[in-house]
Amino acid sequence: GIYQVLLDRFPNMTAAANNYAMLLIRGAPSQDDLSKAASLVQRFELSDNPVYLDTLGWVNFKQGKSEQAIGILKRAVEGQGNNPEIRYHLGAAYYEAGRTEDAKKELEMSLASGVEFEGIERAKQLLADIRKG
Repeated sequence: GIYQVLLDRFPNMTAAANNYAMLLIRGAPSQDDLSKAASLVQRFELSDNPVYLDTLGWVNFKQGKSEQAIGILKRAVEGQGNNPEIRYHLGAAYYEAGRTEDAKKELEMSLASGVEFEGIERAKQLLADIRKG
């Protein structure tokens, strides 16, 4: 794809690495796609860019590393707390880690904006599950 071509030519193109990683982990990614995404986003560990931190955290989440994801996604929320997709990602990570009160707070905040985002239906489902108990 286009991102791979860009990265082959410009390996330090951070935006392309970010976008390609997010594309790779959409839906139910394969182990190969997860590994590729993880190698693309390693460089974001020391970043203070909330979008890149969100991608790094979401890759960790998709790999089943909820606690690691939470630490990273909290940094992303600190940098861009008004982004509903980042709040959804943090809420989902809290949910997977069994921290339902924290998950509820983040999921409610993600939906309160009224803004459409990737994963909005899943956010609604998780929140409904929490409210049901």
